[in-house]
Amino acid sequence: MDFQYNNTTEYRTVFRQITQSNKTIHENPYNIDDETLDENDYDEASVSAFLDNIYEKTRDVPLFHNLYDAAAAKMISEQREIGLTILLSYDYLWAFYPCFCDYSTSPETFSESNKWYNVLLKKLL
Repeated sequence: MDFQYNNTTEYRTVFRQITQSNKTIHENPYNIDDETLDENDYDEASVSAFLDNIYEKTRDVPLFHNLYDAAAAKMISEQREIGLTILLSYDYLWAFYPCFCDYSTSPETFSESNKWYNVLLKKLL
């Protein structure tokens, strides 16, 4: 899957795909702009399950602690769950999700030398 996006619409498309969010086509009797209409289509249950799954798989992995701590610090927080949320934002998703996929595919060989891990850490620090 291509994790590149150049605007909010493309980011949301990628985000919906990886979180397996439902896309609902809403009627628009008040002629709401497309972006606002799209914002109202947030699938909280799917996103919550996705976040829980990632955190469950990585919460005891020191390399992910580094990423979560650095990301949380961007919001003046020390909560790793906040860090995960930040890493799924527009600025970091393109690198975080491939990093997570690399870890998921081969946790026994995932290391500090992982390309995506290094890209993220440099961007965060």
